[in-house]
Amino acid sequence: MPSDRSEIEDCFEFIKTKQDQGYDLIFFPNPGNSGDAVIACATIQQLEKRRIRCTLARSGMQHKPSNYYIYGGGGNLVPFYADAAKVLASLSRQKAGLCVLPHSCFGVDSVLQLYEGDLTIFAREATTQHYLRSLDARHLTIKIDHDIGLSLDMEDPRLAMPRTFNALYGNAGRRQSLCILRNDCESVANPLLAGKNSIDISNLWPKGFPSRGFGVTYLDAPLVFNCVSWFLSLLAPAAVIHTDRLHVGIAAALLGKEVYLYDNCYKKISAVYEFSLKNRPGLNIRLG
Repeated sequence: MPSDRSEIEDCFEFIKTKQDQGYDLIFFPNPGNSGDAVIACATIQQLEKRRIRCTLARSGMQHKPSNYYIYGGGGNLVPFYADAAKVLASLSRQKAGLCVLPHSCFGVDSVLQLYEGDLTIFAREATTQHYLRSLDARHLTIKIDHDIGLSLDMEDPRLAMPRTFNALYGNAGRRQSLCILRNDCESVANPLLAGKNSIDISNLWPKGFPSRGFGVTYLDAPLVFNCVSWFLSLLAPAAVIHTDRLHVGIAAALLGKEVYLYDNCYKKISAVYEFSLKNRPGLNIRLG
């Protein structure tokens, strides 16, 4: 049966213990958009800070008993996407040890129940934690930690561009409002946002960034930092952000913006808000 531990645990300290036990760590970055690049960027920072050494997964890589696998944080273990499920299915056949970094999950019962190796999943909010606890998944250990994007170090010199933009615009006293809404399968028609002009900047990429973004076997650190710098610079001129994109809201709040968050179709926004955002010092975020 799944573990019943509910206290917050540090997901990076957990994988560091695997390194200390002598495992070779193999990392699968969760694919996604510019918002997911925020998670990838913060993950790179944390791995560097903790001196955790990971090899990026690659196609055709052969499993070894000394390998321990890590799947990046995000919201991929849901019925809308197949990337994480495919990785789990492949590693299950090898009975491999795997840690899924803080994630939102639902509706993937069989993927988790049939996993044959040692599987640890970090929920990033209580709704996912409760879902995982409801499963009869004998190899599953459940832990919980905050969304990795919240750990993004804005003082990293590789993110100099957004700090410069925020210095120019942050204290201008203007109330320019920016509305950034999803245009994908997770979007919900919200009457509070009816008539607002919006753009889904998470699905845009800066010049020079590959159109496919990054995926489970591809992650280029300099490009990810450039992407996040560009992403933050788009948010910097606005004083107020309205969004149903979780990492638009998190990134804007880290820039000191006033943020109004609106739910997606399976309510991950409100779940993360309740667990990590509503009482977080220094962040001006409200649930719309």
